[in-house]
Amino acid sequence: LTPSLPLTDAQLKRISQNAQAAFEYVSGHPQLLALEQRVAALDTGVALAEQTYAPQWGLSASYGYRDDDQLGRDRADLFSVGVSFDVPLFTANRQDKAVMAASARVAALKTEKQLKARELVANLQETSVALIRLQDRAQLFDATLLPQMSAQSESSLTAYNNDNGSFSDAVEARIAELNTKIERLGIAIARCQRVSVLSALLVADRPITNFEEGV
Repeated sequence: LTPSLPLTDAQLKRISQNAQAAFEYVSGHPQLLALEQRVAALDTGVALAEQTYAPQWGLSASYGYRDDDQLGRDRADLFSVGVSFDVPLFTANRQDKAVMAASARVAALKTEKQLKARELVANLQETSVALIRLQDRAQLFDATLLPQMSAQSESSLTAYNNDNGSFSDAVEARIAELNTKIERLGIAIARCQRVSVLSALLVADRPITNFEEGV
C-alpha cells in the first residue's frame, strides 16, 4: 500500500520549476515561525535600547496642611506641583553600543531565517523533482516493463513445457521478471520516503508571503 501524495502532479511540477511557488508551501513551516517569533522579541529589545536615548519626564504633586498661627489666625494649606526632566548625559557611547549589539542580533537572526527558508525551498523543490521522476519510472514499470517481463517469462515456460525451449531460458526469464518486480518495489519504497519528507515540509500555519521580501 503506497501513501497518497498531498499534492497533485501539476503542483509538484510548478514547485520544481519555481522557487516562489515552493515558498508558498513552506512559508508557515514551524521552524520559520519560531525564528520569526525570536526576531520579533529581539526587535522589542532594540526598541527598548533606543528608548534610553529619550529624556525622561517626571511629574510630582504634594499637599501640606498647616495649623493656625500663634495668634489663632488661619493659614492656607500648601499644594505644590513639580516637573522633572532627566536628560541622559555622557552616556552616548554606552547607548550606541547597546543599540548596535541589539540590532546586530536582529540582523543575524533575520539572516538565519532567510537561510532556513532557502533550505526548505531547496528541499521541497528537490523532493518534488524526485517524486516526479519516481512516478514516471513507476508508470514505465507498470505499463511496459512488468507486462513484458511477465509475458516473456510465461512464454519461456510454455516453450519449455512444450519441448520448444530450454530449462535455463525459462529460469532466466523468471529471474528477470522477479528482478524487475524487486526494482519496482524499490521505487515504491523510495516514493514512500519522499512522500514522508514532502508531508513534513508542507506544514503551514500562516498566510503566504513573498519569497524575496517575506524571509
